[in-house]
Amino acid sequence: MLIMSSGVILMVLLGGFKAALHIHVMLAIGLVMSGIFAYIYFFPYAGLGRETAARNWAAAGVAMAKIRRLVGINLILGLTNTCVALLGRML
Repeated sequence: MLIMSSGVILMVLLGGFKAALHIHVMLAIGLVMSGIFAYIYFFPYAGLGRETAARNWAAAGVAMAKIRRLVGINLILGLTNTCVALLGRML
């Protein structure tokens, strides 16, 4: 939440919608990453907990594979966001 808040504050201080394109891109990527995290937490992770409690290892493995894939997507988005931040106005 702190990182998202700092992004919004930075955007407001730089002129809101007049802020540079890379600021908007970074904020959009951050929102997508937060959405993916929320999805992981409320759906596959909750299912993983239920399935491990029930000792249904096959279904738990499926949930774990989904979590792994989504975390990988978030990793790629985070690295992309870092590149956007480093390149900044050169984009």
